[in-house]
Formats: sequence, structure tokens, C-alpha cells
Amino acid sequence: MKIKAWILHLGVVLTLLISIVFSWLIWVNPTGFEQIRQRQENKSTTNDNIPEEAKKSLDDIYTPTSLMYTKATGKKVQLINTKYDILQTTKATMNKVRIISIHQQNKAQFDDVINMKQSYILNYSDVVPLKLVKILFKQVPNNYKNFEKFTINQIIFPAGKSNIIYIGNSKTKEIFEVKVKYLNTSNIEQIAAKKNTRELAINFEKINDNQYIWTYPEGVKLPQYSYLLTKDTIGNFTNKLLGTSTSISTKEKDGDIIYSDGANQRLTLKNKLKNVEYVNYGIKQTFKNESDNFNQILRRNLNQLNSLGVSLDDVRYSTYNPKKKEIDYRGYISGFPIVSDKGYGDYRFTTLNGNGEKINFSLYSLQVPVPNNNSNVELPSTNEVLELFEKMGVQKNKIKEIKLAYAWHKNLSNNQVVDLKPTYYVKIGDTWMDYQSGKQENQE
Repeated sequence: MKIKAWILHLGVVLTLLISIVFSWLIWVNPTGFEQIRQRQENKSTTNDNIPEEAKKSLDDIYTPTSLMYTKATGKKVQLINTKYDILQTTKATMNKVRIISIHQQNKAQFDDVINMKQSYILNYSDVVPLKLVKILFKQVPNNYKNFEKFTINQIIFPAGKSNIIYIGNSKTKEIFEVKVKYLNTSNIEQIAAKKNTRELAINFEKINDNQYIWTYPEGVKLPQYSYLLTKDTIGNFTNKLLGTSTSISTKEKDGDIIYSDGANQRLTLKNKLKNVEYVNYGIKQTFKNESDNFNQILRRNLNQLNSLGVSLDDVRYSTYNPKKKEIDYRGYISGFPIVSDKGYGDYRFTTLNGNGEKINFSLYSLQVPVPNNNSNVELPSTNEVLELFEKMGVQKNKIKEIKLAYAWHKNLSNNQVVDLKPTYYVKIGDTWMDYQSGKQENQE
């Protein structure tokens, strides 16, 4: 009995001590305690209500977006098949490949590799860390980690069976020779040979001293698409991003609605365009180097995208701006990005100075395709577009990039439908511009 009484007495004392310690922590640092509680609430709210099948993996989002082929004649084409997913077939081919070794080559070899006849070029929309690229392959060697600090945007490999492929960065001209096993492109050839596989003539050209881009020397003719529009509610995102705490405050400023958790997080609904801005100043960034930083940010962004609970079926990693510390994710159709001047369908992540991140996205997104009677759109060659901007007074060295994309247009007869029309987007400095607007300016 004495032992039981002693244990009971000890339990009471320990409980009292724990209570005193927690009371002291809350008293001296209530914000810190609130942050811990808030993070726990956020974790449960953002993950528990999202079905596993709706969540996307690294391989779903950080995936190549186009496939080119260099023929025996040296002519390059972009391969497109809307019935059979040629990109998914190419990825499945790479998933079986085992990397034996990797070695960096002289930059002078880049042009020879990119123009290698009877070879495929698998393109990412922008640079990705080699550390992330390894998810595409079955196995990588131990020395692979010595190259993980590099970024690449192209994988070049011969048609047929080969034990050599190349991984390169078209922006820096860094090129790596990779010895492999089990590369067999027969499945890709089968789709490429189908009647419904389209070939768009394409070149890899230098537009100024430091920039190479994909150009369309013969122009292109592409279909238009229409999609049903869906609109989410801001309430879904306040719960998923800020949690369900009763301490969330709401205020209105200049027509915008601002939600805050009173600590590190703020969510703003910009009412005019129905765009959302989420800011979190409570993220600690402890990275060993810039390469590790980029890799970890890409992984964290994926977790955040999944936590939003939106459909990510056609969403891909799109662009990276190291100067502005911005990373964009957007929908793709037939290998081309879907772009809205108002930010619809776009998810932009910005790393803030110090500790913090900002996410900009829209309540509007595309739901399902709907039939339309719109005719195909014919676009001029890339060189004609360059000439147009030169006539506008834009110096050639100011043009950093030109991309084919689908522009988001409001359907004139049904406000629940969005029309997607092919166009060129031209990057001047850090700003993207639809060439159609430049065309109108030049005609006025």
C-alpha cells in the first residue's frame, strides 16, 4: 500500500510540474506555441480530406512536356499524338533504363549531340535538378550524386537499342554522356509511325549570343479546344491553408478580402479577378547550397499543390525564374502550355527573402473538354514573329524565348466555357507577351 501511495504521489507531482512548464511556455512565448498548434491543425486539415488517388507524385508534375525527333536527313520534327500518349510511352521506356555511369563532356560537343541524326530529344519545359531527373530511370549509379548540383532540360537518345544517351542543358550548353542498359525505343517508334501522329517541323536555333530556342520554320496549324469552366470557393482554401482555428480574422481592404491566422499566414482574395494570394512567413529554409535549395523547393511546392485539393491531372512544372525566385505550374494540352493573361489556371510559387513563401492562384480552373466547331488556327513561322517584334522596335537581344502555347479566351456565347486558341508567347526581358497583341500594335 505504501508503494502504491508513493507512486500516486509521484504521478501527481509530475503532472503538476508538466502543467507549470507548459503554462510558463505559453506565458513567455505565446506566438511560438500558437505556431506549433497551428501547424498541427494545418497538417490535419490539408491532408486528411484529400483522397490519395487525387494526389500527384514528383514524376507526374516534374515531367517532360514534348518529344522531338531528328530524322536521317537532319530535319527535326515535334511529335504529337492526341489519341496515343507518346510522352507517357517515352517515359515508360526510360523507366526501364538503368544508368551505369555518367560523365560530363566539353560544352563544345553540345551542338553535335543536339543535331545527332535518328535521335529523340525529350524536353522539360524548363531546367530541373539532376537530383530530380533520376526518378525517370530504373536505377542510377553511386557517382550520380556527384552531378546532382547541375540542372538540365533535355534528354537526347538514339532510336533503336543503344547503350549511350545524353543529358543536357540548352541554356548553359552543359552536356553529360550517360552509359545505360535496357534502352529500347521500339514502342516509341510504333506510335510515331501511326497515321494520326503529327509532325511539326522544328529547329533548334540561336536567336542571340546567349540563347537557343525551338523555332517553327514552316509555321504551324493547330486545333482549338474548348473546356468547361469551374470555380472554387475561397472557403475551401482558408480551411486547407490556414486551418480551422477560431482565431482566423477577416477584413476588407479596397474590395479585397484578407484572412489571417494572427501569426505567420495571410490569405487574400482579390475580388476583381477572383485570384488568391497566400503568404506564409513561418517557413524555415536551411539548405546546404543553391542546388539543394532548388530541389527542396520543388519538392515542397508539390506538397503544397497537393494540399490545395485542386485537380492536377494536366498541371505540369512550367517555368523557373531564379532572378525573381518564381516557379510556375500550369495546365498543358498536346505538349503546349495553357496561358492566361489574368493568371487563371496558373499556380505561381515565390520564395520570399528570409523565411517565407507566396502562392498565387485562381479560383477558376478548367474542368472537362467540350466539343466545338472552331477551325484550326494557322500561325506564322517563328522568324516572322521575330521580324514583327523588330518592326515594333524590340531589339533581338532583348528577346529571351518564344513558345507555342494555348491562350485562354472567354467563350462569347457561354460564360461557363473557355476557348483555348494556339498562339506564340514571346519573352521580352522578364515579361511574356502574346504575339497577337504585338501584331495589333504594329497594324495600328
